[in-house]
Amino acid sequence: MHYYLSGVLTISWVFWIWGTYLDYRQYRVYVRTKKLPSELEDKIDVDTFEKSRAYSIDKVRFGFLSGIIGQIQSTLVLCFFLIPYFWELSNQLMNKTFGFTKSGTIEWEIFQSLVFTFVTSVASTLVNLPLSIYSTFVIEQRHGFNKQTAAFYAWDKLKKFSVSFIISAPVVAAIIYIVRNGGPYFFLYLWLFCFVVVLLLTFFHGEIAAIFDKFTSLPAGQLRDRIEALAQDVKFPLSNIFVVEGSKRSSHSNAYQSGMFTKKRIVIYDTLIEGYHNPEDISESESTDRNVSASNDCKQEKSTEKSKGCNNDEIIAVLCHEIGHWYHSHLFKHLAFAEMNYLLIFAIFSKLYNDPTLYSAFGFYEERPVIIGFALLMMILAPYAELQGFISTLLSRSFEYQADAYAKRRGHAEKLKTALIKLNIDNLGFPIHDDLYSTFNHSHPTLIQRLRALDKTD
Repeated sequence: MHYYLSGVLTISWVFWIWGTYLDYRQYRVYVRTKKLPSELEDKIDVDTFEKSRAYSIDKVRFGFLSGIIGQIQSTLVLCFFLIPYFWELSNQLMNKTFGFTKSGTIEWEIFQSLVFTFVTSVASTLVNLPLSIYSTFVIEQRHGFNKQTAAFYAWDKLKKFSVSFIISAPVVAAIIYIVRNGGPYFFLYLWLFCFVVVLLLTFFHGEIAAIFDKFTSLPAGQLRDRIEALAQDVKFPLSNIFVVEGSKRSSHSNAYQSGMFTKKRIVIYDTLIEGYHNPEDISESESTDRNVSASNDCKQEKSTEKSKGCNNDEIIAVLCHEIGHWYHSHLFKHLAFAEMNYLLIFAIFSKLYNDPTLYSAFGFYEERPVIIGFALLMMILAPYAELQGFISTLLSRSFEYQADAYAKRRGHAEKLKTALIKLNIDNLGFPIHDDLYSTFNHSHPTLIQRLRALDKTD
């Protein structure tokens, strides 16, 4: 076995063992923890605590299963040279389906690469479909989160696949063209091209997201007025406020700000707004206690079941946190960090992409396709990718603390704390974590870490 191939397989299994070890450490926390920390004793009831434990245990056990299946799959793909098999299959499809004769031109490589991308994406989707269905319709369903019907799930999967391919196809074609025609410094042109692509995808994130979920402008009322006043006060370039119909997919809740420059949008999941149903549920009454009424023109849910979501004060605190990310330019810092990594990877690729030894180690003896070269390079650079991911996680956690601190300076510390606790309860998040597991896996500080940071004296 070639040292390239054996090295990739060894590294892959080492990282899988390490990840599984971290998951097991957290699994022991789920099983052994019987008592809430002092900060949460009067905030989370025993029933919710036990529900979150059961949900977390189910998820981590499923993670063990899906992890080993995925690891075995990737090992079989390499050992049985399935990558060159699918590359040749794409060539045969082009001959039989489209009548193209292999010519060795750039155009041929582009078309074959697109067919290869489509075929492997279909194969990957079908292979992983049983696990996805089990996760959605068994685990999420069991714990009350899944709201999807089988038809909605299938249509959503088809849309995601189609949109992903439509976006990626021209990008793949352009990358191959730049590599083949860019000369010795093609990696610089490739880097500039990818930089533009990332900016465009970020700028049009809202339009892409609207393909998958229904976005409705937040109705006029107290909540909208307060959000607009907050944006004006901090000079946040707000273009619109949307409520996304996340409840059609799941009962998990969230809020975020997206877009760039003067096209900033605030998006609130309908599950985050306490008592919110849909924009047609207009109520003229106002509730001081729940702060959901004419403020967002929604009916209060009249049921004995404990209400979910946040009131207006808590939503404002959450959005102030999100605006804190904009204030500290976290999006551009993330982009800068990512672009530095892209430049380094492209520079390394420029030195290796034409090396016949690299390709032959994975079953390519005559051809050296650009798209295959990228895939093989990322396998070889797995240790660097792990390091980059770890640094990115630490960076993200630091940004979350900064955004929390921003909301605190704006006078929203107490409401942000209650909102974080409510979100943790509504999402059945287990509030206690193994430190080592959390360090490597959590892009956000844990609930307790955030509460303690908000309680600190400035």
